[in-house]
Amino acid sequence: MVLIKVFGEGTEALIDRPAEIDSFLRLHAKNLSSKLYCRFGNGLLYEFVPGSTLNGDTVRDPHISRLVAEHMAEWHARIEPTERDDLDYPMLYKKLDIWVDLCKRLPEFALEHVKLPQNINYNVLKVSNLKSNLFI
Repeated sequence: MVLIKVFGEGTEALIDRPAEIDSFLRLHAKNLSSKLYCRFGNGLLYEFVPGSTLNGDTVRDPHISRLVAEHMAEWHARIEPTERDDLDYPMLYKKLDIWVDLCKRLPEFALEHVKLPQNINYNVLKVSNLKSNLFI
């Protein structure tokens, strides 16, 4: 069985496609991901791996969250950084910077029309507040 991943229009503004392919290949070389069969103009064809998707309940389960943490630690221990990796500035911060830059291009009212769960503070989502609320 295979999966076809088709990239949405404009998603390369958020996702570094060459880095995504590189990560996929590096993970597969260490038996940490499925096999990539081919790349095409706007997508990938790769091996299907059966499993379950986490949801709000399962991700809060102490046993499952421990397993996720153990697997993430294994991945980080087994994958060597490359010259592309900036060890002085975590990838999370790079991605947040990209998100903030993209949000700055949206009209201010765009977030007002998003239906948010009750427990999310709208002010945290405003671009001007993002970094201060994430302690960056």
